[in-house]
Amino acid sequence: MASTFPKVGHKPFPVSDYETALLQGRVVDNLASNKLRIPRDIAELPFFVPSKRRLRDVSYCRSRNDLEFRAASGEGMYIPHVWDMDIFLVIVSEAFRQIMAADANSKMFDCDKTVYVVPRNLLEAANRNSGGSDYQDLFNCMSRLSSARYTLKGPIGHCPKGVQQEIRLINGWKKIYSDNNRFPRGMAIRLSPWLYRQLLSTQNLLAVDPAYMKIRSGIGRRLYSLCRKHAHGQPNGINFKISTLHQKFGAEQRLPQFTKSLKDLAISAVPGYILDWLPLSKAGEAMLNIRPDPHHEFVGALVRTHRDNRLIEKCEFLNEVTLQKYAPLDDTDFLKKCSERYPGANLLDLKKKFIAWNEEKGTELRSVSQAFESFVRSDLQRNVREAGSAY
Repeated sequence: MASTFPKVGHKPFPVSDYETALLQGRVVDNLASNKLRIPRDIAELPFFVPSKRRLRDVSYCRSRNDLEFRAASGEGMYIPHVWDMDIFLVIVSEAFRQIMAADANSKMFDCDKTVYVVPRNLLEAANRNSGGSDYQDLFNCMSRLSSARYTLKGPIGHCPKGVQQEIRLINGWKKIYSDNNRFPRGMAIRLSPWLYRQLLSTQNLLAVDPAYMKIRSGIGRRLYSLCRKHAHGQPNGINFKISTLHQKFGAEQRLPQFTKSLKDLAISAVPGYILDWLPLSKAGEAMLNIRPDPHHEFVGALVRTHRDNRLIEKCEFLNEVTLQKYAPLDDTDFLKKCSERYPGANLLDLKKKFIAWNEEKGTELRSVSQAFESFVRSDLQRNVREAGSAY
């Protein structure tokens, strides 16, 4: 299948310095090392459906009727499915990395917001093989991503309430060939303005567990993205009506078959989250409770990061009288000794976390300095354990 090129009216792809270097073989991407990320809106709404061959439109309307979503295929292509999201996640993650790395003089992200990748590296980062048919599957996936059209109406993303907008995920893509090679050396992918705006703020992005790529079930993959969006930060979990999940999945199955498919899904198929079936509601509807597993390595790290940020923010609102008893921590000689004893520790943030944490516990300290040193040492030891080495 031929590459999907920009339609009439689109500006042609620019030949950038990066593309020239790519053709000359001077660029080596290591996409597999990037942290996977997904925009919040895409995790919540059925941009990607479980069925691989869905041509019919997908609709979703929130119960409060303040959000309307519709996904439609274009050019006779199927709507992107959850297996296409593997590739999309890597593209988003690489685009975000390039945006963060770009400086004022960089041409990597010009007015067309183009990201360049090596097809082989893209497949490897998506945990796929890199044989002949795998490349064709990749190009078919890119065609589906560029042909799908989405309609959003409601207070979501950068769309004002009551305003309808039509969006795309990517505006076009092309293969980059060298003169003496019949296989593409690289790919240029132009992000849509809507997606580019999503990537400009880390608040719009969710980190994705690398174990996501090993989920074998299409329903399990879609369920993971919903868990990541809704259940994170909810110690007691969140309850979903199965009818609501059916809509959010964009599933073609009828509700009874969809419910059976969820019940057949193994708990371990959604890494980092625990699924519990609840008694039927008063209306006789089946309900599912989803909560994060604090013992899971990836989820536990996210929970700790969220807790640490909360403690730092809480410390800034404590009054001066409360902070006065922690004055020994401001001593210059003490801070210098700590920085020498614990190199690499962010003492400013750790001090805020320690103060807020101790105020929550309400412990009367005999020695503030000794308690703080113990807190710093424990924090470093925890970080080292997670990194798999010894301090």
